[in-house]
Amino acid sequence: MSGARVRSGRRIATLPADHLFVEGGAQTAAAFLRAKLVDRLLLYRAPILIGGGRTLADIGLGDLADAHGRWTLAEQRQLGSDRLEVYERA
Repeated sequence: MSGARVRSGRRIATLPADHLFVEGGAQTAAAFLRAKLVDRLLLYRAPILIGGGRTLADIGLGDLADAHGRWTLAEQRQLGSDRLEVYERA
């Protein structure tokens, strides 16, 4: 599904898998969040900015615990200078 737009969960639901790992930037994350196709979100934050796209904060997802009112921070861990935050749908 490389380069495909998220229009509906129907196609994803037909995949022969129990888990789907999606890796991408803010636009990818926002598309899956808006389509309510995310149950668990692993967010890696680095102290540098790369890319030319919009950030999570720019699309209203700066605080994922409040996104859709349905997220809880399940785990957070420091990984060197990076930080891992694991959110789960409440």
